[in-house]
Amino acid sequence: MLVLCLSAWSMFVQGPNPFTDPDGVLGGPNTKLHAMVCVICMGYFLYDLIWSVIFQTEGTVMLLHHVLSIYGTSFVLYRGVNGAELMATLGGSEITNPFLQARWFLRETDQHRTWYAECNNVIFILVFTVTRVCVGTWFISIYLRHPGPDLASKIGSFAFYTVSMALWVQIVRYAVRHFCKFLYNVQETPEVTAEDLAKKTHIQPSVAVRDGDTNSSVIVRHSTAVE
Repeated sequence: MLVLCLSAWSMFVQGPNPFTDPDGVLGGPNTKLHAMVCVICMGYFLYDLIWSVIFQTEGTVMLLHHVLSIYGTSFVLYRGVNGAELMATLGGSEITNPFLQARWFLRETDQHRTWYAECNNVIFILVFTVTRVCVGTWFISIYLRHPGPDLASKIGSFAFYTVSMALWVQIVRYAVRHFCKFLYNVQETPEVTAEDLAKKTHIQPSVAVRDGDTNSSVIVRHSTAVE
């Protein structure tokens, strides 16, 4: 969230904004805010990469995403240019992170089958598609044709875009499997009416029995359904 807020502030408040003025921004020098965001982002991705490798929590594509992110931020920080377009990339990438983290917490607390978990999944997929696929494709097409960035910057940007597309394909495949399974379970679930229950079961009444203790405690045998 910190990186998302700082990158949004850099683009839409402080400037420069690579979306509204690409001719005077792309390939330009970094600001102090750009450098600070790069340092924060590098620390986060290094920590998460080490964690993922040790505990094997992520797949190959996500590990490659982290490696490219570390390379990209260090590349921009070392050379002192391309900070504006990096803010656009980080903003589009990190805007989906809150939904991704919420999904992890819901799964760890065994709430991943709830309606709000499904809503979170849908929002995550939609936001990822809009930011990385729609806006990302439009931005990379402008970036690759622009004379400002050098060849190394364009190669790195295209590599990161390719990894984002690979992640999107994985997400879409998961979504198709998940929702097809959900629809199948709904269709296969038999409808049980009150008449069916009345024919197949009868309910034994609850029985209260004193246990003979001097404190007159009571043991209750719960109602049971018998075929």
